[in-house]
Amino acid sequence: MAVEAIYTTLLEVSILILVADLVGVSLVRFGLPRVVGELLVGIALSPFAIGGLINGFFHVDLFAINDYLVFLTNLSVILLLFASGLEHGLSTLREGGFYGVLAAVFGAVVPYVLVYYTLIMIGVNDATSSIIALSTAPTSLAVVAGIIEREGLRDLPSTKL
Repeated sequence: MAVEAIYTTLLEVSILILVADLVGVSLVRFGLPRVVGELLVGIALSPFAIGGLINGFFHVDLFAINDYLVFLTNLSVILLLFASGLEHGLSTLREGGFYGVLAAVFGAVVPYVLVYYTLIMIGVNDATSSIIALSTAPTSLAVVAGIIEREGLRDLPSTKL
C-alpha cells in the first residue's frame, strides 16, 4: 500500500511540473512571469479545486496531500535554500551593503509578521500561527530565487541577496 502511495505522489508531482511548465511558458508569451502560471496551476490542481474534482470524477486520490508529498515539498525548499546559500555566501551579503542586508531581513520578517497576525486575527492559536508564519519566509524566498534565476538577473547588484 505504501509503495502505491509513493508512485501516486510521484505521478502527481510529475503532472504538476509538466502542466505548470506548459502554462508558465504560455503566460510568458503574454508578458507575465512564468511563476504566475506555476502558482495558478498549483492552486488549480490542488485537492481543494480542480484536483479535487478530478479525484472525485475518476475515483482516485491522484491530487491529494499526503506524507510523501509533504516530504518532497519540504525537501525541495531545503535544497533550494541550500543551493542559494552556496551561491550567495557572506561575501555577497557584504557586497549588498546596508540596503541589501535590510532587504534580506525584511524579506524574511515581513511575510512572517503578516501571516502570523492574519492567523491570530482569524482565531488560530499562537503556536500554530508561528509555525505557519515561519514556513512562509523560505517559500517566498523560493519564488523570488526562481524568478531571479529564470530571468537571468543573478549578476545584478540588487539581486545578490
